This record gives sequence, C-alpha cells and structure tokens, in this order.
Amino acid sequence: MLRQRLKLQVGDYVRWETGVTMFSASAAGTVSPIEFRYSYGIVVDIALGVPENNTSDVIIVYAFDSGEWIVADVDDDKYRFELVSSVLKVSTRGDE
Repeated sequence: MLRQRLKLQVGDYVRWETGVTMFSASAAGTVSPIEFRYSYGIVVDIALGVPENNTSDVIIVYAFDSGEWIVADVDDDKYRFELVSSVLKVSTRGDE
C-alpha cells in the first residue's frame, strides 16, 4: 500500500514514533503494541523534491526532546513523520 506523500511547510509541528510503551497480549498469545512513544519537533527548512523524478521533499526538523537536528525525506520509513499542527499561511502582500 502506498502512503500519500506528506506536504509540510516551514513552521509545521510534527511527530514520529520512537518506541512502544505498552503491549497487549491475546489469549492465543499474540502480542501487539497498543501505546507508542513519540518525539516532537518543528520543521525549520525544506528542500523541495521533483515529482517528475519521483523525489520527495527533504526536511530539516529540530527535535525538542533531544535537541537533535534531523534531515530526512518526508516519506522516510525510519521516521514516518505525522503532521500534528500546521502553521497558518499569512500573505505578506495584503491582497490574498
């Protein structure tokens, strides 16, 4: 199944899964994760990809909890970024 590409902009608040904090086990012994741990950060820059070349956007995210800088494709399977909150686009020209 193909995931829809995430469109982010500078200032967006994102999260990504960093682990599992709770599991559930069925009577048959099947263990499944039910609660995940997330890290949160803000998108500080974006290098736009080229759809014709099937390249995705690359983002730079500042991670609040660790103080690390993350540089990754928006659709990177390692991070699987999720949009938490988006910035409001404000026109600087006043006519939009």
